[in-house]
Amino acid sequence: MGGAWAGLSVYPVTKLSPKRVIDIVSIFGSEKLMVNSARNDWGVSDPLSVPLTAREMRKNCCKVKDIENITFYNAYEFYRQSKNFTWTP
Repeated sequence: MGGAWAGLSVYPVTKLSPKRVIDIVSIFGSEKLMVNSARNDWGVSDPLSVPLTAREMRKNCCKVKDIENITFYNAYEFYRQSKNFTWTP
């Protein structure tokens, strides 16, 4: 993916489903890719979209490293670039 970071907003019914996330990760890998739960947008949303996507990835034999990257570590690395970000896991 080069130097860009990509954030994917997961919707339960329209736009970006967990299945489509799995397809994207299988094509592009999990480097610099993050998922989030879409909410307060035009379509139906689910605040549990991230863990539900992780569960679907696990059921589809995705690597644990890829699941952890897109659901947590990549976002942490992205925000850690700011000197104002002080949280540590």
